[in-house]
Amino acid sequence: MTNNPSSVPLTFRVKGDADRSGEVTLRSYSVSYIAYSYVSVITSAQDFNLEDAFSVATNKYVSAYQDDLNIKIGSTLIKTVGNYTSGSEVFLTDSELLSAYEAIPMRLIRSR
Repeated sequence: MTNNPSSVPLTFRVKGDADRSGEVTLRSYSVSYIAYSYVSVITSAQDFNLEDAFSVATNKYVSAYQDDLNIKIGSTLIKTVGNYTSGSEVFLTDSELLSAYEAIPMRLIRSR
């Protein structure tokens, strides 16, 4: 299987009886496939300060789908931007900034 969004793996199953002459008599068959919902891919995100606006560039595979941008630090969800459009500016509210600073592990904070 590849990560190519245009490829869909197909599985074919055939049931039948084979005789010694090599002929096969088919009794039934089925076809199944796995459908994937193609998620957008983040193509770039620049370093930023938490207090500043920032944006994320995405590659959208299916234009009819809605992209929700989840901003996390570790496992802590800081903000969800519903129906995010690639390159749109994101701002964190004071409450979100507080959550973000509380979620940063102390070992990662450098003093100046």
